[in-house]
Amino acid sequence: AISTAPSISTTSRLDVPSISMSPEISNDAPVRPECLPVEIYTTTSRGTKWNVVVGLYNGRPYEVFAIPYFTSLSSAELCKVRKGQYALTQGDKVLETDITSTMNDEQEVLTRMISTALRHGADITFVVEQLNKSHGDITSFSKAISRTLKKYADKERLASTVTTCKECGSENVVFEEGCHNCKDCGASGCS
Repeated sequence: AISTAPSISTTSRLDVPSISMSPEISNDAPVRPECLPVEIYTTTSRGTKWNVVVGLYNGRPYEVFAIPYFTSLSSAELCKVRKGQYALTQGDKVLETDITSTMNDEQEVLTRMISTALRHGADITFVVEQLNKSHGDITSFSKAISRTLKKYADKERLASTVTTCKECGSENVVFEEGCHNCKDCGASGCS
């Protein structure tokens, strides 16, 4: 049987353990096609509307961009122009020549790290769970991205994540309509 745990060996020159990954784990992301179909969502972070653009590869989320709101479209194509520059198109019409140019450094880093994880096969439910653990309230940028990506996540697994109420400490917290709600004291992660 093949073990799924990393194996540790001490074959390096300095006798320092090195980890080799099992055959099931790949560090190589699929090569990005020139253009990818995207789904476009609108969300709000701290009173500002955003378009969250989710690039799909074989029907699965492959990359994420968040740009200030400019369209009500729900789908388009995202074409790589050159390294770091992506044009949003629909048919022959260019909707935005460089969607990354409108993001600030923090937004670019967050969406780049999420995209890196997705390209390398990370479970999107795990990504959403990690974003939900970030500090900040429901209006923060990371929570806004999480609200969008949860559309692709395993809903049952998200709902079963144990969460404690910040007000009373109870574990009787349920995930309803995109919010964690305490059934004991009535506190909500969305209020």
